[in-house]
Amino acid sequence: MVIDFSLDVSIALILIICTLSQCIFGVGLLLWGTPTLLLLGFSYSEALLLLLPISMLISIIQFAPHLNVLEHRAVSHFMVFALPFMILSFFIILEFVIDATLFVGCALIMAGFLRTKFLQTFNSIIYSSKNFLLPIIGIVHGVSNLGGSILVVWASYTSTTKLAQRTIVAVAYTALTIFQMVVLALNNNTIQIPVVYIAVCLITYALGSRYLFSKINEPMFYNMLTALIFAMALMLIFKTAQ
Repeated sequence: MVIDFSLDVSIALILIICTLSQCIFGVGLLLWGTPTLLLLGFSYSEALLLLLPISMLISIIQFAPHLNVLEHRAVSHFMVFALPFMILSFFIILEFVIDATLFVGCALIMAGFLRTKFLQTFNSIIYSSKNFLLPIIGIVHGVSNLGGSILVVWASYTSTTKLAQRTIVAVAYTALTIFQMVVLALNNNTIQIPVVYIAVCLITYALGSRYLFSKINEPMFYNMLTALIFAMALMLIFKTAQ
């Protein structure tokens, strides 16, 4: 493990935007940061080595004050049915050095469709079988780092309030990032602590939580987020086609 004091202004701006998204929805740093860094030419491992420590710290800060609203049974289901699939798929993609860009694009398209109104037709079916999403979350997150896109859907059927949903997403993200960093270390990657970027994200999170979380127009932002997911997916797929 090494301490990294480097700073790139463009990357810092990307992390600020991603952190603002995470303030509101519980997802952002990995969901947006991963495809954006891939578009900038980062490898999958390089993107994760930068994003995972920041995401883990923000997630812990998100859930720690709100453990009283946490659905403990849902957390247990997540640990049993999602984590093993994430670890296995993550080992595979690192071992065979697979280019995850196309898979990331496809995963984002699937996540976009899961967020559309079309999904509401199947609400009762999805609710009754919501835990079947957990292995899918694990696999998608292992190979693309975008399991949060489906994790949000699962959380919406697990918890009833916005705060409870964001809390369970943060707990799940913490578990995912911890095990991802363990797998990266076992795969001979040096875990880096990006001190400057962590400071930037913590300041952004503090300001965003205070001024955005309770005031933003959530329906409008939800629709914008869905549109951006599709746009990012198309850009990634176009990149792999070049």
